[in-house]
Amino acid sequence: MQEDVAWLQRHLRPQPFRGYEDRLRLQHPFGNGRKITYIACVKPAYPPAKVMHDYARNQPSWQYLELPTGHNAMVLVPAELSDMLLRVT
Repeated sequence: MQEDVAWLQRHLRPQPFRGYEDRLRLQHPFGNGRKITYIACVKPAYPPAKVMHDYARNQPSWQYLELPTGHNAMVLVPAELSDMLLRVT
């Protein structure tokens, strides 16, 4: 755990605020004709993400998967995330 914290402290950068303000304009539908898989990181629960989780779960053509981890799955459970990604490709 301490190694993860040290690694994050060396690599994290502030997120630009405009990413929350600028409107996203898609030129193609979600997935652009490819299969869509949504992976929700659900433990601990992050209430602001619930809207998107619910949206993804209710899309009939989407595969909805959950990982029992926090938002930074690539740091917290890299092996589990890698296994999941390999199964959906």
